[in-house]
Amino acid sequence: VERVARSVTVHQLTLVDFTADELTLTLCCSKGYFVRSLAQEKSLELSVFFESSIPSLPMDPVRVRQVIFNLVTNAFRYTERGGIAVRARRDGDEVLVSVQDSGCGIPEASLQRIFDPFFTTKTEGTGLGLTMARRVVSDHGGAILVESGEGKGSTFRIILPLRSEEQ
Repeated sequence: VERVARSVTVHQLTLVDFTADELTLTLCCSKGYFVRSLAQEKSLELSVFFESSIPSLPMDPVRVRQVIFNLVTNAFRYTERGGIAVRARRDGDEVLVSVQDSGCGIPEASLQRIFDPFFTTKTEGTGLGLTMARRVVSDHGGAILVESGEGKGSTFRIILPLRSEEQ
């Protein structure tokens, strides 16, 4: 299992300057169409708040977009009322991105395993989405954290360091 998960995550980072505006485009354009249709189908609200003070970051934009897209689509899958909020802000020498939902939350027993390869509570899917998200964020020198409570929703936080030349 571990060997397969490693082979799936072997990759080359292609770093380019990536801006908060591009993160917004992730939620508003091609993949955003799918996200908007999920929101409309379930009558949920999607709110996006990005501070204008976020500098460009050297990142692999395809992989970072995929992480955010995965977190947002997961949030929609597990949310029946309310909505999803995506926020990004600068905090000192880091950029913090959060995806917060008002969904069912993650049971404590599952919370300890959600980043494990092939762990899933869904009938479909591979159980690799959050594993890959953690790997991508880690490859960028960051961390991904989750806070959740059953019946209270979940918040995934991505913490990305600013490079010394960006500070």
